[in-house]
Amino acid sequence: MAWRESGKQMAMMETQTAVLAQLQKSASVTAETLVLLQATTADMNAAVQTQLHLASRVALDVLFDGLSILTLTNKGRTAVLLRGHKFDGLPATMDAFARSLPPSGFLQFQAPEALQWFTKIPPEKSTFANTTPGLR
Repeated sequence: MAWRESGKQMAMMETQTAVLAQLQKSASVTAETLVLLQATTADMNAAVQTQLHLASRVALDVLFDGLSILTLTNKGRTAVLLRGHKFDGLPATMDAFARSLPPSGFLQFQAPEALQWFTKIPPEKSTFANTTPGLR
């Protein structure tokens, strides 16, 4: 009787060992899948961040007429809200409302202080195209 019970216990142990081995193999495959998923997720996140960075990059082209009018052209891919302007060392000029500048759109506004600011730039450091007679 003990011998028969011992045989049943051995068969049960072999079955249990096989189940545990299969469970270990399954857990190992799951761990490998998670590592691959983690790498894929990191790559996808980096790609999304790159696209977001490219889509939200601000690029403004500034054109000054030589007297008092500034023209801003939005060269970026997202709309820009302009609330005012400030030139180096001069006080800020704030508008009562924000102006929207859509992609490829342009906006013109009076900025008489721009002449004062642009005339302070040394000619060798300026890309200012002078078309106004008498202006440096």
